Amino acid sequence: MTDATDAPRPVCAVVVVTTGRPSLAATLGGLAAQDRPGDALVREVVVVDDRPLAAPALDVAALLPGGAPWPLRVLRSGGRGRAAARNVGWRSVRGERTPWVCFLDDEVVLPRGWAADLAADLADVGPDVAGVRAEGPEETAGVAADVAYRYDALAGVGGFDERFPRASREDADLALRLRGAGRRLALGRRRAARSARPADGGGLSRGVAVAGAAALAAVTRRVARTVRRLHPEPWPPRVRAVLLDRDGTLVAEVPQLRDPDAVRPLPGARAALDRLRDAGVAVGVLAGRADVATGAVSAEEAAAVDARVDELLGPFDVWRHCPHTPDAGCPCRPPGPGTVLDAARDLGVAPYACAVVGDAGADMGAAVAAGARGVLVPTALTRDAEVAAAPAMAGDLGEAVDLLLAAARGGERLVGVARPPVPALRPLRSAR
Repeated sequence: MTDATDAPRPVCAVVVVTTGRPSLAATLGGLAAQDRPGDALVREVVVVDDRPLAAPALDVAALLPGGAPWPLRVLRSGGRGRAAARNVGWRSVRGERTPWVCFLDDEVVLPRGWAADLAADLADVGPDVAGVRAEGPEETAGVAADVAYRYDALAGVGGFDERFPRASREDADLALRLRGAGRRLALGRRRAARSARPADGGGLSRGVAVAGAAALAAVTRRVARTVRRLHPEPWPPRVRAVLLDRDGTLVAEVPQLRDPDAVRPLPGARAALDRLRDAGVAVGVLAGRADVATGAVSAEEAAAVDARVDELLGPFDVWRHCPHTPDAGCPCRPPGPGTVLDAARDLGVAPYACAVVGDAGADMGAAVAAGARGVLVPTALTRDAEVAAAPAMAGDLGEAVDLLLAAARGGERLVGVARPPVPALRPLRSAR
């Protein structure tokens, strides 16, 4: 018989969604001050900045003057709400390395011993448990401000439903869908994080945060009625638009491409695009113009190249460019979400109903940050790490379209769940 102390400790990523509140410093400081177990519980911390992209970049490192005891990443979600920001966070995690994801709001202060209690909570539950909430007094619990979910459970149901504009309803909806998938939620022994400011959101949010089994069932029944009334289509919804990287995905990669006559569509690109159009899926192009920003290519030359691409492979419903150099730190250059969000807005399609196809990890990062699906079509220039981290992968554009048309019919999630290969496709892998 194996002693309990010999069992491997659970490993989690912590996702903190912020809107730039001053209380974020206390949340991160409390997390950094935890007495960690012998084996590291927290593999990494992901801060998701959900302010509009026009806001200046958040200097999270300045909030931890003593440094972070774990790898720290900061992502931007463009002000699309807590559900979308949480999805950006967990989908950026490697699920095969980090089986649990703990979500914290930016207004909580963690008591001493929280990390050890979280480790005990996660170690105590069986495989049928999809998530473990903290317990705590109703008046300080906030809106599910401290809850951990299994990565595979989130991926299996598509994560949080981003169609809920208010915090709390997406928590209850997720619980409902997990229960429908045969999983359950448990109440842990760790104390709920205490709010750094008065919680808002009303009785529903507080009820969700501290609900026992009976109360949670009542809440989820209420939310189920809301879901059926407002959102008859299941989550995640069908793919309605596909945005494709230009160079390396649609046309052959040519450094500093300025000559329209040098544009060479990749084999099968035209047929693949026409299949999407015939299915009623909007099609757009994403491209960088760093060569224009540096002066290596003129704006007129770049426009002529785009016109040639459109002539050979169009018409396209939208074009979006990042006009900045790689060192500009702009949110529109992949892996930032800007061009994807702008293209979705131009099309009148929600980002979560879009998919991005590209040949680089940055393209997939842009998809994750924007809340879109992502399919990697690797080339000889694609790095092994990018292949391993892809949310989904196809051998060529035609195979990618097979996958996307299934998603357009509502038959494929494409949200980072690892599973066996499907015919004519390479294995799908977890997002990074």
